[in-house]
Amino acid sequence: MLALNVGGLPDMSTVPGISSVPVQISDINIEEIQRGNIQVGNVQIQTDENGRTNVQVGDDVQVQTDGQGRANVRAGNVEVNANGENDSITIGGMKFGLERAATSVFSFGELEQSIERRKQELEREVASTTSDTKDILENVNQVRLAVHALLASKDMLGGIGRQVSQIAQQMNDSVATTTIAESKIQSRGFFSRLLFGGDSTAAETISEEAVKNQGYVQKLTGLLDQVNVPADVQATLEAQIDALQAEQARLQDLAEKEKGRWGIFSWRFF
Repeated sequence: MLALNVGGLPDMSTVPGISSVPVQISDINIEEIQRGNIQVGNVQIQTDENGRTNVQVGDDVQVQTDGQGRANVRAGNVEVNANGENDSITIGGMKFGLERAATSVFSFGELEQSIERRKQELEREVASTTSDTKDILENVNQVRLAVHALLASKDMLGGIGRQVSQIAQQMNDSVATTTIAESKIQSRGFFSRLLFGGDSTAAETISEEAVKNQGYVQKLTGLLDQVNVPADVQATLEAQIDALQAEQARLQDLAEKEKGRWGIFSWRFF
């Protein structure tokens, strides 16, 4: 499982192949380290004078950074591009961006128009994707649209606007982790399920993220109760928060069902 942290960059300790690499002093060539090259087992790290880094783990995982906070991560059929503005995730034939910014609105009419425009853009993305990933993208878009609405309304919410924006971004970052995990569950083959049951690792990842995000939803609800905005704005934002809550409930249900899937050899892991 490729885990992502808040900044969208990979947690290298959880990338397949890295945590299991035995490190011995005899494996490390000091001269190569001085040149910016390190080889330890199946892990190769290269850096240059401009701060760019390339990490290769076997044939399946590659991480590239440019020293300015931008990164590209490839792991199997998953690719994550993170630059802080137009972050995107590609899983097989499905590609989508994460919400990083939205043009500020200052009235209910502007908010309504902004949400509708973004909704239409997301619907076009769904229409252009393959059928096997369409359901995942439709669920992801519930979060993306809600995050967009919360970011766009930042300047309407007075003193709590910055807090709401920060929480929305945290939920936005979580989309990468849950989507990759859900894709693993959906792509699990018939015989893998028959023999070994569900993907408990992916299910646990989703469960942990859903619990964390439910906490964020509660914070958003509490903040929105404190602000003095027109009733139509309040109702619109509450509807988006409800959509966030519904998606976390769906993810938690998915995780529990996947954990409960037993295969012929499941007993061997307990």
